[in-house]
Amino acid sequence: SNTASSPIYACAVVPNHGYAWLSQGMCAGTLKLEWVPDATADLSSASIRRYHLVFDLDETLIFNPPGIPRMAKLAKYVNPTPPHSIGEVADKPVLRPYVKEFLGLVCPYFDQVRVCTLSTHDRALRVVSFLDPDRNTLLRNTGQASKCIVSREDVVASSGRQLHTRVPGVIRKTLACCQLPPAAHQTTIILDDCPGVWPDALQDNVIPIAGPEKVFTLTHDGYMNGIDGGIVGLKMLMALINLTIKQERNMSQSA
Repeated sequence: SNTASSPIYACAVVPNHGYAWLSQGMCAGTLKLEWVPDATADLSSASIRRYHLVFDLDETLIFNPPGIPRMAKLAKYVNPTPPHSIGEVADKPVLRPYVKEFLGLVCPYFDQVRVCTLSTHDRALRVVSFLDPDRNTLLRNTGQASKCIVSREDVVASSGRQLHTRVPGVIRKTLACCQLPPAAHQTTIILDDCPGVWPDALQDNVIPIAGPEKVFTLTHDGYMNGIDGGIVGLKMLMALINLTIKQERNMSQSA
């Protein structure tokens, strides 16, 4: 029951699995997460919040040369090298350790999944198709009206800047170019190695992910994995909780 002493902040639905209830803990400043198994759980209720997930591509899901040469290369060369303009020599990006397993774990929990990158569309499509050949994770929303891959061309068109502009920080990513539902800033988690490319208003949504220079962190499955998500998975959970509390607080203040 929802009492004044123990308000329900949110209910997360995992279709065909159950419900996660987030409420106030017994002690001040704490939260309680309760899991209720239910094979009939679904998202049919209009009051259920639908959360979304946005990934950067380069240095987030993959590393570009020089990167870490000991990692397994992609099966095919992918054109071109950064700064990602067509016509340059082929590059050989490498997969972030355990990234496919991680995607298989987290993507099913989100309603909409996007890749938002400053790479060109052709290159991004080849890399993402390698990461998700069965269209179960990054490309799970393929066939819907919105785009799964938001490329450099889309970001530039949304910002009104020219494609040849490559000055760091000039082109900014936004949720508008990701074609997410209205008020997506309240329910969207973003994983990016460069949080500064997103507007200040979205910094609570962004989880900074360690780049390829953190060799010892990245080669350990405790940072990212397909079992419990690792450190990145924990950060995602905390970000979701913070967004939920922030939204409830704003609703209470506007009431």
